[in-house]
Amino acid sequence: MRASSWAVYAERGSPRALKDGTVLENYGVLRLVRALGVPQVAGGRDQRWIDNHGTVICRDVRFGGEGGGFTRVVNLVRLSPRLCGPRVILEGCVVCALGNSRRACAVFCEEIPNLIAVRDYILCGVKPILLGPELNVQKALVRARPGTFRLEVEGNVGEVAQELPEELKKAKGRGKPLYQG
Repeated sequence: MRASSWAVYAERGSPRALKDGTVLENYGVLRLVRALGVPQVAGGRDQRWIDNHGTVICRDVRFGGEGGGFTRVVNLVRLSPRLCGPRVILEGCVVCALGNSRRACAVFCEEIPNLIAVRDYILCGVKPILLGPELNVQKALVRARPGTFRLEVEGNVGEVAQELPEELKKAKGRGKPLYQG
């Protein structure tokens, strides 16, 4: 039997150091496992943990809720017609993101990746997914061939932990519903 574990502790300086911006900018595959992040929240700012241009996988990560916390992932990469396109997978984490009123959620989509999964989360007063005001979901998913887009929001706890944007629930690819919720 093989077992492995690793842990990370990350702290970003004063709220003034981050102002409007991100702690991590990802252009490849970012895996965070059993990590602890301690934010310095500056209320009313557009602070976020990860700006994603690739794939993000977070398992058993506490991003901190100090000062209300802020958004986990802002997805900036669009769906690929290939099966192994960009993904955002968040499992077994806690989300406190009330410090960023513009993006108070676990995953904020400026673009739609191939997979969005928010599973077994504790969502403290925030929704699992929000969409950017400029995002046209139907246009973003026009490239989705059968089997290239998946949305999983399950096993979450919180007041609005299972709520999804209507545009995602109603989205169709090639005339067929893409979400089976």
